[in-house]
Amino acid sequence: MVAEKEKKEKKILSIVILSLILIVAYASYSTFLKGEVVGHNDIVEINYIAWLEDSEVVFATTIVNEYNITTETQLDNDHRYRPMNITIGPSPPSKGTLKAILGLEEGLIGMKEGEVKNITIPPEKGYEVDPDKLVETSRTYGVFEKEQSAERNTAVNREVTMSEEQYLSTYGKNAEVDDVVNLGSWSGTVTKISNNNVDIRGDPVIGTVIETKPWDLEVTSVTSTQIILSALAVAEGEYENAYGTIKVDEVTDDKIKFYQTELFEQIETVYGMADIIDNGDSFTVFINPEEGKVIATQTGYAVIKNVNDTVFTLDFNPSYVGKTLVYKVKVEKILKAEN
Repeated sequence: MVAEKEKKEKKILSIVILSLILIVAYASYSTFLKGEVVGHNDIVEINYIAWLEDSEVVFATTIVNEYNITTETQLDNDHRYRPMNITIGPSPPSKGTLKAILGLEEGLIGMKEGEVKNITIPPEKGYEVDPDKLVETSRTYGVFEKEQSAERNTAVNREVTMSEEQYLSTYGKNAEVDDVVNLGSWSGTVTKISNNNVDIRGDPVIGTVIETKPWDLEVTSVTSTQIILSALAVAEGEYENAYGTIKVDEVTDDKIKFYQTELFEQIETVYGMADIIDNGDSFTVFINPEEGKVIATQTGYAVIKNVNDTVFTLDFNPSYVGKTLVYKVKVEKILKAEN
């Protein structure tokens, strides 16, 4: 009797286990048919290629170590990626995730894991203009006295520092200590390489003459830290500068006094052509900026916009700000929000 009872219990247990397996299998099958989709507050891992709709210029991607990415590039296993993790919806981003622009979030909602699609994002749902990156600039570049003076001697740092990438780009080889390279007006020697920086000591020869405007410069002294350049201007000499012709009145050990005798009608500037206006004892340089021109400045690239009679705007916002964008997106993983 005991053996028969145990046999029945084992049979019942087997039926229960089989039922559980079927339930789990059915649940998995149902999930497979239904598919988890991106919803609000979910954490989503994505890979993408993003470009400007009008020009099809790619401005961002999670593909790494490739430089020929186009709108036709596929998000497949032929690439290496650095995926982006984002939190969908109004909730603050979870730790280790980012908030995406509204148009990208809206396009991701309803997508399944493994799905790829193009999401077009209008400007109002893309990247907002940063007003701090809009710099109003006067069209009056400057007002200059015709009678001026300049320092006769100029000190420049003997040591030049550049990144290893800049060194490779400039000289076509990786930096090594004791390398001798061309610094333009004189040679230099690599003295130190550390923290991705290359230190180069300038090695000019005293007496070297550098041709420049308005007058040539001569290397007159070299110390451990500085190179002294002296202007080779002479009294009564006439020279061409950026604005026209100047005449030197007097040269002392420290100063050069000169007068602007003639003016060009126009000169070229980074912003566009500029008019030179003669005011008698002074002159004004007035810029004619080219609307839409991209210029390089010390603080980065900018686009010339909003030109009027007195000022113009330098827009330092990235090129994708205020534009219609297209994101080719692949959903890699979905971590569902807890209800």
